Amino acid sequence: MSSRISFQENYFWVNNARVSTLIDLAIEVGKTAAKAADEHGFVQQLESTSASWFPGRLLDLAAEFPSLSAKKFWAKVFEEIARQVFLRNIGDQTTDTWQTTVIGDAKFTSRLLIAAVRQEEKGWCPQELDEKLGMQLG
Repeated sequence: MSSRISFQENYFWVNNARVSTLIDLAIEVGKTAAKAADEHGFVQQLESTSASWFPGRLLDLAAEFPSLSAKKFWAKVFEEIARQVFLRNIGDQTTDTWQTTVIGDAKFTSRLLIAAVRQEEKGWCPQELDEKLGMQLG
């Protein structure tokens, strides 16, 4: 069975385990990245709603992260997931067979969210994460 991650007419398919992995990593990284009260709320919301998700669930990013600030926050988080997996700081380090696909899926999810933000705020780029976590995203 597979799941679809989408924003408007843009989407990609991943297996069910991958969606679960991405959401688990998003919650883990989101807890570290969250600084403001609303960001902590975004993480808590995702953590509580994802507990009831079923295999094959379609992940509609516009519906899941409806506010502009939520889209910005999660775009940064998914960028950071890719970076942290690449650095081998998060996830299962007993094998490396999963890392390239998670990195690609996290980056693509971030790009969908960046596109969503840019519909409302032209030219936005998730560079604010640099200051929060002390890194450069490019």
